[in-house]
Amino acid sequence: MVRRFAWVWTIVGFGVGLLLGYDWSGQGVRFEPTVVTIATLAGVFVSVIVSVWPEVRQPPLVPCPSCGRPRHPDAVLCPHCGAAK
Repeated sequence: MVRRFAWVWTIVGFGVGLLLGYDWSGQGVRFEPTVVTIATLAGVFVSVIVSVWPEVRQPPLVPCPSCGRPRHPDAVLCPHCGAAK
């Protein structure tokens, strides 16, 4: 799910760049293009990292032999009923 929204970091970087690059002195609307560009590129960089980072795969849960509720396959005790493997 995280990968689907990786492009959002590019927009966030651009927005941060606009906020940081704006000339807040009140002498007209001016932006520092270098700051906007660097922040946008940082957002692109984060987007790429998020999109290629491997997802953590959880092993499928197995039913407890005692109570039948799902538990982690490596669990020594069932977290629900406390039965041993």
